[in-house]
Amino acid sequence: MYKAAKVQAKETAKATAKADRQREKYLQKTASKIRSLDAKAAKRQDKKDAATAQALVAQAKSRTVTAGTVLGWVGAARVILPVATPLAYRALAKLGSNGTVPGLSGLLGSFGASGSPVTGPDAVQRARIADLRNRAGAQNVPESLRSEISRQLTSLESTLDSTDSDSARAAVSTELDQLDARLEDALH
Repeated sequence: MYKAAKVQAKETAKATAKADRQREKYLQKTASKIRSLDAKAAKRQDKKDAATAQALVAQAKSRTVTAGTVLGWVGAARVILPVATPLAYRALAKLGSNGTVPGLSGLLGSFGASGSPVTGPDAVQRARIADLRNRAGAQNVPESLRSEISRQLTSLESTLDSTDSDSARAAVSTELDQLDARLEDALH
């Protein structure tokens, strides 16, 4: 019996050792697969994070003004300006032709009644006089107001011709403001 028990114990030990080796081999193989899957998942997550970071950087760059965006704007302006400028000029000229809106003459304001450029320290006042004279000539201004404004504008022009003082120019500007307000009241 002793010998049979010894053989039995030896076979049991061999079988247990073999089962332990197979279990250890299986556990190592499974752990290796898990590590491999974790590494692949981490790599995929890293790629996603890198793509997200690149998208955020691109979005931040698109918000800033760069040389490329400025060149794009300049290129667009070179295409649009030749078309838009004549259209804007025509629109302003039409606004000024009806007599109730200052239009082009009011915006440019640097030309006198004869169409020649007005220069000198009183150029602004003379341009305003020419503009008021044009606006007072509109059809919907009463004749009495038109003649009174024309008389006062002539008086203001002679004042500008005869003086070179800043106080006289300031007084003329004040009177022009009052005439402008009266004309606007009459037109509206």
